[in-house]
Amino acid sequence: MAVDNLLLFPDRLQAIMADTPGLAVEQLKGDVSTRQYFRLQFTEGASARRFVERCAEAADLASEHFTHHEAQERALVAMLLPKRGASRASRVIVDVTKYIERCDVPVPALHLAIHDLGFLVIEDLGDARLFDVIDEMDVGRLKKTYTKLVDYLVRMQFPPPSVPRDCVAYTYAFSTDRFLWELNSFAKPFSEVILKRDLTPSESEVIKRTFPAICEEMMAQELLFTHRDYHSRNVMIKNDDLYVIDFQDARLGPILYDIVSLVFDPYVSLSRQTQQELIDYFVSRLPAKSRNALRALGVSRAFDICQTQRCLKAAGTYAFMASRRGNTGFLRFIPRAIGSAIDAARRSGDLLELSNMLTHWLERMNEFLYRNV
Repeated sequence: MAVDNLLLFPDRLQAIMADTPGLAVEQLKGDVSTRQYFRLQFTEGASARRFVERCAEAADLASEHFTHHEAQERALVAMLLPKRGASRASRVIVDVTKYIERCDVPVPALHLAIHDLGFLVIEDLGDARLFDVIDEMDVGRLKKTYTKLVDYLVRMQFPPPSVPRDCVAYTYAFSTDRFLWELNSFAKPFSEVILKRDLTPSESEVIKRTFPAICEEMMAQELLFTHRDYHSRNVMIKNDDLYVIDFQDARLGPILYDIVSLVFDPYVSLSRQTQQELIDYFVSRLPAKSRNALRALGVSRAFDICQTQRCLKAAGTYAFMASRRGNTGFLRFIPRAIGSAIDAARRSGDLLELSNMLTHWLERMNEFLYRNV
């Protein structure tokens, strides 16, 4: 095992790892998260189980911990959370994991969580994300995959009465202010990184007129359990089964938030026909009360508003990664995100000013990529 990898772990666990025969530790490449992930490769399943048991015993000496599924396989994944807020973040992951499992949606099996160390051990799902294999899928398999993900979403939003709504995600929610902060967090880094200038007075005026209205309209939707990042990079494929990951930011949010994230995902390019079929299928799966509430808002209008906000939020995240963390790898997804927001805003007649401004910004974005990437 590489000494550098070992030193990244809490002192209490380093001795156990060093004393585990044949243990290989490989740091995995992260995405936009500040969490660190490591693949723990053992010589046999019994060694993996014993490792988890020894970590739990060490935790018993000084901290609260949580054990769940027994480790069976020779490879596990260790997750290290940022030290600040680690204990709370660990408890949230455990809580949301249990909720989604009860909704009959596959997630990585959770073997151990030592809360005060921000150390969790979960099932190793391999390296194949939906994002990585989608180009290899024929139309039939793609539609089957996405239909199943829509089914997963409906299960999480509308669990049976036997599933208690005591998950931490039900204790806090999106708000108009939060959505507005996200939109402003798109405009600021985009102007810094791509436009390389301050916003003009006319641009600021368009933003002032449209952004708050979009956010207020989103909050008119029914609020339900929301994964918050339900897209192709947060779906793993193992033995042809789909697993949902990266749900630690779950909260109450607009009914359309996650379906928009999935269908208008900037990481992939679904045909407009496929997008509409998935939207229609999702609406058909809703309980009558929720479907009628959505129709009262105007189904197409509600989707367009949510698509505009969600895609601009995604573009803001990609720009932030470049401007604040020096990670330019996500810049290539900005054109698709902005283009999707333009399409939605254009269909909403009162957002034509925003659509025109974004069209101009998209031209600058494409010029930037041509020159720099």
